Amino acid sequence: MKSKLDFKKVNFRKAIVPDLKDLFEIGKANFGDQKWLTAKFLEDSLLEMGYHYVAECKGDIIGGIMVTKYDFPKNWIFYMVVHPEYQRQGIGSAILKLVENDVSNNPPKNDSLYVDIGIEKEDIPARNFYLKNGFKNEGRVENWFDDGMPALILRKSLK
Repeated sequence: MKSKLDFKKVNFRKAIVPDLKDLFEIGKANFGDQKWLTAKFLEDSLLEMGYHYVAECKGDIIGGIMVTKYDFPKNWIFYMVVHPEYQRQGIGSAILKLVENDVSNNPPKNDSLYVDIGIEKEDIPARNFYLKNGFKNEGRVENWFDDGMPALILRKSLK
């Protein structure tokens, strides 16, 4: 059962190392036991230069995003999650907007944000989320993920 969210009680702040445990648990609730989802992956992502935020409600982390300046100057969304109880209530879009503002306004300025999405049936909700938030399909890359699966590369122009 989804919790009705009082958006006035949601706080967005920069992610810190102690947040990783909660972000990992939310990730497992969303992605199951996918191989790429490890505590080390999250820690490494947080240490990369970029934009890393969490959403909190009543002291509990309910979502987060990690955007790294990987393949500089491109900004890649490496990780984005919202707790299943709080999905479809605007948290993901709000976190994304926060990052878009940072990418647009902080040097070195970049005009785009990228994300890679799988092509399987279970990836459709994520793909629809990004398309709804202004991302466009840039193309398909074969053997993108460690398991040899292809991915779609989505890009949002921030101009």
